Amino acid sequence: MFGTVVFYRREKGYGFVRQAEQLSDLFFHASEFEGNENLLRVGAKVEFTFGEHKGKRVARNVRLLEEAQEEVRAILGSSAAA
Repeated sequence: MFGTVVFYRREKGYGFVRQAEQLSDLFFHASEFEGNENLLRVGAKVEFTFGEHKGKRVARNVRLLEEAQEEVRAILGSSAAA
């Protein structure tokens, strides 16, 4: 499935993704994120699978889509140069 990060709190270790055209958000724990946590931002496009935790649907195996990774790297690169 594909979606967008709508909330992420690195210091707390969790976030939420919204699947396209869905009204509800899915919780994900930072341990389910596959990749460099520094690249994870609100608005980032991600791919994930569905899982269940304590009877609720959650996002698992969350990873940034390639174009989102490139976009974030460009932002980080330009802010480092400023």
